[in-house]
Amino acid sequence: MIVHVIIWYIDKLRFIVYNIYGFFISTCKSSYLELVYLKSSGLFYRGDMMLEQKVLYFITVAEEKSFSAASKKLYLSQPNLSKQVMLLEREIGVTLFDRSGYRPVLTTAGEIYYKECKKIQKQVTELYNKLQQLESHEIEIGFTGLYQNRRIINAINEFKKENSKVKISLNKFNFDDTVNSLLNQKIHISFGIESNFKHYNQIKYHVLYNYDICVICSFDHPFAKYTELDVKQLINEEFIVLSKKYGFQFYQDFIKACKLDGFVPKIKKEVESFDSLVFDVSIGEGVAITSCDVVRSEEVKIIPLKNSHHSSKYVMAYLDKEQNPITQKLIHSILNYFELYNK
Repeated sequence: MIVHVIIWYIDKLRFIVYNIYGFFISTCKSSYLELVYLKSSGLFYRGDMMLEQKVLYFITVAEEKSFSAASKKLYLSQPNLSKQVMLLEREIGVTLFDRSGYRPVLTTAGEIYYKECKKIQKQVTELYNKLQQLESHEIEIGFTGLYQNRRIINAINEFKKENSKVKISLNKFNFDDTVNSLLNQKIHISFGIESNFKHYNQIKYHVLYNYDICVICSFDHPFAKYTELDVKQLINEEFIVLSKKYGFQFYQDFIKACKLDGFVPKIKKEVESFDSLVFDVSIGEGVAITSCDVVRSEEVKIIPLKNSHHSSKYVMAYLDKEQNPITQKLIHSILNYFELYNK
């Protein structure tokens, strides 16, 4: 009967601890941490304040093997300490200490209760440390370029207004490295085009918006006089394209879309960066098919493309197993931002 009572009370403590953790994770409100920072004597870790005070008093007496020594350590009068421990014994229905001798000795029930309470105390300490880590969490984000991701920068800035303690680091990659860095858990979130991520089951992604596809050329190219182009007009053009090394799947999708449009592209040059692609186009080396959103009108002529199979969706990607609440909070914040942006 005694053991059943102890197990019931231990389960009750666990229930309280786990619900506190669940409440924090579900809300991620910094105001909760203020509850943890209750005034104390300074003896206990701040995380220990989530345990009932009588339990902490009992642990101290058990470890000091003396009510007198424990009361001094707790800066509490001995009669008051004894009263608190007796209240705990009354509450759980068992005697925790044998007080017949000079020093209090744990009973059999007391030994069981002490061991289980220490396990819970360890869990609470680990929980508190996790909460502290959340306050100073750092999120690593992967990009394929800053200009073409300016909307994301705005979305992140909106998140930072209410989450100033979260450090966000931006990392510029080529198409393939945005995927590899995510798979290798070097970054938490990656932004790029859908074709980079769609073949990986372990990656989850959300489409943020659809790109408008265009042709870019130099300002003295014959196409520069057009306000739009039909894909059939590109059959005899020489193309500047991003290399397989920059993004293998992107390269394959480009070739496939051209074939669906009825021609095999004449590739004059493969380049290792988007900046190189724009530069080569600007000096008349060839034309390129890209998104209207990722180029500046002062650098090249931008001409909308119609009747083409070329398409691109801009996505936010992360590992399907991503569980960190702060990262999840940023993900939801960005989704909400684009939901309003796309209206």
